[in-house]
Amino acid sequence: GSPRFKFNLRELNDVSSISTTSIRLYRHVSEEEARAIDLIISFLKRASRNEIDLINKALRGEASPGRLEKFYNAFIKAREMVLTYLSDEEKRKEIEKEGELIIRRENGVLYVYIPDTRTYIQASGRTSRTYVGGITRGISIILERPNDRPILEGLMRVFRYYLEEPWEELREDRLEDEIRKVNEDRDLVKLAKEGRIATRIKGIGRTALFIVESPNKARTIANFYGRPSRRAIGDIIVYEVTRGDLFLNIVATVGHIMDLTMDTLGDDIYGVLKLNGAFLPVYNYIKRCTDCGYQFTSTTDKCPRCGGVNVVNKSETVRTLRELASEVDEVLIGTDPDPEGEKIAWDVYNMLRPINPNIYRVEFHEVTKKAIEDAIKHRRRINKDLVNAQIVRRIEDRWIGFALSQKLWSVFKSRNLSAGRVQTPVLGWIIARTEEAKRKVPKTIILLQSPHDEAKRIRVEVSKRLGVKSGRLEALVREVEVQEIEKNPLPPYTTDTLLSEAAAVLKMGVNKIMSLAQDLFEIGLITYHRTDSTRVSDKGLEVAREYISRAFGENYFKPRRWGEGGAHECIRPTKPWDTRTLIDLLKRGIFTPVIEITRDHIRLYDLIFRRFMASQMIPERVLYQKARILIETESIEVEGECEILEKSFSQIYSIGRRKVPKLEPNERLIGKVL
Repeated sequence: GSPRFKFNLRELNDVSSISTTSIRLYRHVSEEEARAIDLIISFLKRASRNEIDLINKALRGEASPGRLEKFYNAFIKAREMVLTYLSDEEKRKEIEKEGELIIRRENGVLYVYIPDTRTYIQASGRTSRTYVGGITRGISIILERPNDRPILEGLMRVFRYYLEEPWEELREDRLEDEIRKVNEDRDLVKLAKEGRIATRIKGIGRTALFIVESPNKARTIANFYGRPSRRAIGDIIVYEVTRGDLFLNIVATVGHIMDLTMDTLGDDIYGVLKLNGAFLPVYNYIKRCTDCGYQFTSTTDKCPRCGGVNVVNKSETVRTLRELASEVDEVLIGTDPDPEGEKIAWDVYNMLRPINPNIYRVEFHEVTKKAIEDAIKHRRRINKDLVNAQIVRRIEDRWIGFALSQKLWSVFKSRNLSAGRVQTPVLGWIIARTEEAKRKVPKTIILLQSPHDEAKRIRVEVSKRLGVKSGRLEALVREVEVQEIEKNPLPPYTTDTLLSEAAAVLKMGVNKIMSLAQDLFEIGLITYHRTDSTRVSDKGLEVAREYISRAFGENYFKPRRWGEGGAHECIRPTKPWDTRTLIDLLKRGIFTPVIEITRDHIRLYDLIFRRFMASQMIPERVLYQKARILIETESIEVEGECEILEKSFSQIYSIGRRKVPKLEPNERLIGKVL
């Protein structure tokens, strides 16, 4: 059977039973109750064996908790909470849906069963071993009684929080095939012990240098393969892991290594030479002053801004990468899947090619183990078109932005001003819109309200000055048309729609949103966040199906691709974890990202999660109302949803929907000028 804990609810009188049960209620309790669980978690992280023994004695009434009274009270409160929630049949059914607690009545006594996932992972992992040829194949089989099926299903569900590997029903023909493969691997181990394995396996013990641009991404990927070994070469950390058939050295470039030179070359235009009618961009290693943070690409080793000599040179990064490339059989470059990432890959390729010719590009749009494995399997050559696109864009930045910025500095005597390929046209657009707004007829914003029902409110705009003297207006509803329509959800986010909505809803700046999204991508919670595609991959549909079926029911799931083809896809969660689940997994230490997750990370993730899950749910039936209202001499049309007849995606996402109260013909309203 499945490994499990079993507790008598009448005998929850020790640290183990109370903490094991209460922690699994985290998603269902109130904020005040959650604080007691938080206190228990903090106690378990730092408590000594003696402190745990003292709490156990206090819970049994054998001793006073003394200085640990605060934690003792938390355990008492948690025990009461467990008994209250699990004795309530309705709450119990809701909790059992999660699969982490199975409650049974045996001889009139309530028992709680908890799948012991960590024990299963440790035990099943011992079925295989690492040897010189990789990792041997192993089989783990669970034979479960039919009435214990809920415990097995709970084990499989919680297992997914730790590992992505799928479970399969045992079939006799499949078992025979698996046993044959296991025996083949055991034969290889025997050959390895005898020193004869090279005659059976080609390319044994192959090694690869896996290069990404972010240290956080490097750590996240390394953790997919167990606890990595670490070594430092200068300022660069190398993570060493094995995926069985390949030993990986994972390292980060920390962004670009080269950029257009800032040196004067004679007949050049901001780092671009003109030779025989052709333009030749000239690159140099990027340097950064550690005193003032200024980044430059001059040949000098002195900071042009502050004159400091404490300068970090990316040539050192290249030197380290060359040293590592000389040690391995091949190089895999896993920079971001966009023109910037392709240019970094191209620069790395050119720097390492004389050392190791076996260099490949691996592209992934989410930082998950499966995505990394697929990328390694489907390695490719570097896309020159994407590289050229980045080169042209960078030259535009220099020719337009650099030149215009210097002009601004000269005219306005301030180096805080800047212009650029994007910001200058946007500024022009803002000025044009401002001038246009000045020419517009003034408008009046009015809040209409029923004199008999304060809840019946509607906000309208009139392109005319009204109610200037009194600030009060009267309105009459002239016509009302109501129809039943089918309302579909919005597509998942692209970069522009995410920035627009997150700025409006979360009140964050664009730079902060993109920084948070970068973090969420690098720790494997969302797909790549720089995209103009709404396409949903097969993996995305699987994530949506799993969450929606569990949270709302299979009948609420309606798969939508939102686009076909192309390498890029929408911004979406990589796992079927809602915000409550994510917080729970963070608290319990099941999900341990390489960076600290802040409240703002959670808020942005919640927005992305809700929008994506809504995009994969069935349409809603709503009443849509169009009304004509007379305000003084002005007749305006108001329309929007007045009632949801069949709820679906609005249960998880309802941002931006125009809702209006139900109006009746000849109904009188009172208006207040806002």
